[in-house]
Amino acid sequence: MDPIRRKILAAGAAAMAASPRVFGQQTGQGGAAMSFYEKGPVRIHYEEAGSGFPLLLIAGGGLNSTISGLHRGDPFNPIE
Repeated sequence: MDPIRRKILAAGAAAMAASPRVFGQQTGQGGAAMSFYEKGPVRIHYEEAGSGFPLLLIAGGGLNSTISGLHRGDPFNPIE
């Protein structure tokens, strides 16, 4: 593997490993209690809404993805 590519991949892996700690303290809208699933150094925020068969929605967009983006309708509202 090319040494430059290896350095870029290593930097990306280091950034992804650091991101749960850096971005894990974001405040949500409204002041409701926030739910998290934690396993080791990984911390995932989730919300429960509605009733019926469980459906997992994943906010795309890398480090810019947020659950509020799903509520705003970026590019459509999958919850409604």
